[in-house]
Amino acid sequence: MYASKKDSAIKIFLIAIILVLVIVGGFFAYKYLFSGEKESIYTGAQDGTLKKIDKSNGEEIWSFKADSSYQYYSPWKIILDGDVIFIAGTDGTVRKIDKNSWKEVDKFSLSGRPQSMTLDQNRIYAGVQISENNQVIGGKIIAIDKSTGNEVW
Repeated sequence: MYASKKDSAIKIFLIAIILVLVIVGGFFAYKYLFSGEKESIYTGAQDGTLKKIDKSNGEEIWSFKADSSYQYYSPWKIILDGDVIFIAGTDGTVRKIDKNSWKEVDKFSLSGRPQSMTLDQNRIYAGVQISENNQVIGGKIIAIDKSTGNEVW
């Protein structure tokens, strides 16, 4: 009985942390997606396409199609970082896109499916969902070195 209460408390704590990260990640998504560039926004589509859209007329400037069997990339899992765009999909992969050439320059796998992301100068922080046999069994927050893709913690 004690172990199940402790497990429940841990799950509630992890859910609370993930919700906070989603809210914070949403703030950063708003800041970087809609304030980061004056003339354009970036958005993801269910077909796995990242698009750069002209804010003045809604026209597509360029697009990048992810090579993945998992196709969903949502706007709150897109981070602008100078000339680089990090996108994360439900396949557990973070892709690093050069926004000038529209090319994927790197990709790395995470230890779960990312639900939200934010970054600082050296790291990407992600709330990831952990699944087993297609059932969600938990979640955690991870830190990733953005230059190497290695999980720091």
